[in-house]
Amino acid sequence: MRSYKRFMPYALSLVLLGAAFAFADPPGGVPPGHQVLVVNPPSSPVPVTIGSSAASPVVVLNVEELAREPFQSAKAFLLPVGTFSEATEAFAVPAGKRLIITHISAAFELPAGQRPLWEVTIISGTVGAAHFLPAQFQSSGAGAKNVFVASEDLEVRADPGTSVGVFFGRDDDAGAADGVVSIAGYLVDVP
Repeated sequence: MRSYKRFMPYALSLVLLGAAFAFADPPGGVPPGHQVLVVNPPSSPVPVTIGSSAASPVVVLNVEELAREPFQSAKAFLLPVGTFSEATEAFAVPAGKRLIITHISAAFELPAGQRPLWEVTIISGTVGAAHFLPAQFQSSGAGAKNVFVASEDLEVRADPGTSVGVFFGRDDDAGAADGVVSIAGYLVDVP
């Protein structure tokens, strides 16, 4: 019994020391619930993994899309007998905005045998960039007229202060012709 009493203080010290290590936070550890900010340069991005299932998908929001201002404009044309073409400004892009054109469509009705020529032009000062789009024969309309249509998804940008012009022409000036060109897209703020 004497030997037991002699080792008792040592055994009790070891038990207390073990308990202290078991319940203590690890060195340099962060208590749960605290945020950690990791900052890396762009050349060494922080890897991120998102775990999700089809039953519980991660919600994604495009914040740039929220700032888009819908845009639509249509211009009608009437080419009387003896007139080959007409050009008009469809839209002037306001200061502080950029126009992103995402779709252009058109319909033209011309005398039988004629074909439409048309374009959308982005004009900045005296410099213009024309975008030529094909028009396909659709049908023969009433009164010996042919109908052509066009519809194109695209992405064309027009900066602040530029204008968007539309041109409609034909390869013969006999008879009257008409058409309409529609432009759709959105405006965004330019910093």
